[in-house]
Amino acid sequence: MQLTGTIQERVDQAIAFAKAHRTYEYDHETIADLYKQVGVPYTEAAEKIYREWMGVLEGINFYNENPLMYPIDFRVMFFEEEDAEEYFSYYDEETGKYICPIAKSAMEKFGADTVPVAYGGYYYPAIVYVKHDGTILTHHHDYDHEDRFWTFNSFRDFLCMELNSSMPSKVDKIEDWVEFGGTLEECINEDIEYFKAHGGHKNCRLLTYMGAIVDIPKDRDLTDEELRQIIFDYFEKYDNDLSHSFHTVQYIVE
Repeated sequence: MQLTGTIQERVDQAIAFAKAHRTYEYDHETIADLYKQVGVPYTEAAEKIYREWMGVLEGINFYNENPLMYPIDFRVMFFEEEDAEEYFSYYDEETGKYICPIAKSAMEKFGADTVPVAYGGYYYPAIVYVKHDGTILTHHHDYDHEDRFWTFNSFRDFLCMELNSSMPSKVDKIEDWVEFGGTLEECINEDIEYFKAHGGHKNCRLLTYMGAIVDIPKDRDLTDEELRQIIFDYFEKYDNDLSHSFHTVQYIVE
């Protein structure tokens, strides 16, 4: 989907697209138990953020006019069970409890009802907090390690600030993906079979192991041999070793 207008208008268009393709179903018990496990209150403001935003940006990619077509290095991830240990808490062997160190600084500055809900942003993800009144705080993310917070009136305002420097012009969503490894010929055969299983190459995207998007025309139908030649020519031009290849193929909604 193409995005136009001011950064606020572009973010609003992207949010509408993302919410229209959201598949996540809120599970109150799971999230509340996660917060209880790490000793952080699951406030009404936090629940509201989870209900409205969790899963909305999952699989969403933003792009600007970069000719290499790399997605913008932007992501937002809410705390889920599988992420809790690495990003949200750790197990303290001395006390036998899970500890949430990222909550301590914000709670000391803004009160016990200021709690972390996610991590995300452009390039260096920030920890995202919500206060009892719905105000969004982000812990400054950079190499200076200073204990600084930015304040936003809404989660949308946070997204606008993080994406402003990149000015996205396009958004899409990854619905499914798979990785192939082997010789270049083997990978190309797998690529083409995946295309066929997902309605053709126009619905898919092929990436190199470095994340660059292989430029496959989507304005016309292509035969298997045409696809094979396009993919081979791309890797022959940009890959020094054709004896082994690594591809990621995605099924996308635009």
